[in-house]
Amino acid sequence: MKLYGKRFIKRGIERRIALRSETQDAILWSVQTGSRICSVKLQGSTKLIQAYYPENWEKTPVWLKPGNAVKIMHTGGNRGRIEIIGHGLLVPTPETGEDAAPDISTAADGMLTGGSLYPAFNAPQMVVLVGVGTFRIAGVTYTLDAIPCNSDVYDAEMGGYIDQIAGAFAVSAAPGAGLGRYDAVEVGTDGVLHYLTGTPSATPADPAISGSHVQVGPRINVPSGTTVIDAANIGGTYTAPAAASMTVSFDPDHLHTADTTSTITVTVYDQYGAAISGFYVIDAAIVNGDDGTLTGDGAAGVTAQRVFTGSSTTFTYTKGATDCAVIEFTLNTNVEITAMGSIYQYT
Repeated sequence: MKLYGKRFIKRGIERRIALRSETQDAILWSVQTGSRICSVKLQGSTKLIQAYYPENWEKTPVWLKPGNAVKIMHTGGNRGRIEIIGHGLLVPTPETGEDAAPDISTAADGMLTGGSLYPAFNAPQMVVLVGVGTFRIAGVTYTLDAIPCNSDVYDAEMGGYIDQIAGAFAVSAAPGAGLGRYDAVEVGTDGVLHYLTGTPSATPADPAISGSHVQVGPRINVPSGTTVIDAANIGGTYTAPAAASMTVSFDPDHLHTADTTSTITVTVYDQYGAAISGFYVIDAAIVNGDDGTLTGDGAAGVTAQRVFTGSSTTFTYTKGATDCAVIEFTLNTNVEITAMGSIYQYT
């Protein structure tokens, strides 16, 4: 009885051993994260073998990437399923004429971290600041370091933390009316930043980045009329100028007892704050103090109209008996634009 028991135990152990397979090192050829399947090659083999990685891994390990050595084994009792169980120790020697490792593409060039562009925070001006960061060129990672505290190009009054600013650049004057320009910042393997000034155009294009360099941050949009770089210029897109606002001024701005009339100048501006020329029709109406009169094209009255080309036109206001006259001006373009003006008068 005792002998039979020993034979029974021995046979059980032999069966368990038969179901087990020794672990092996393999080189990882490809990874399909969606299906959690990998392709591997074993020592002395020219064939790609399918292997799984455990479902209970919450995320793909950082070492699970083509070219690395991995440890594989058969799943207990299922010789048709191979699983990756961890790091390999050795990359198998390839057979003669076989590739030693899979082709691993070089990661794309570009900024990896940081490298943001900013306006001069505290003292707005035609200046762009560049933040520190890291970038990659030809598979090598480089660091964009902060400029020193005694730098000639960065003034602390511009704002920002001194250890977070890698560069500061003066921006060239804005192009002429009706034109825009895209500028950019680039850096090469030497870590030196360069400011690229684009070509003014009604349809501007981004400046070309030099070979073996990467662009730092987004483009800088410099439309006509720009006098200060602000957040809207960083990464902005140029659009053709269009009427967007009006200003109203009176001369004189008060009508004293001896004064009878004031010249009102109405000026049209585009979305960039620059005076814009065009063919315009402006309607004016006295909305308060309507005993005064307006003169535009034609007879005087509580309303008047001007049809003009250019960026500005004038109306004449003749005072009435009230203390204050309020006048509304309306420009009818693609969207209605209004402006209000008022004048005090003494009788």
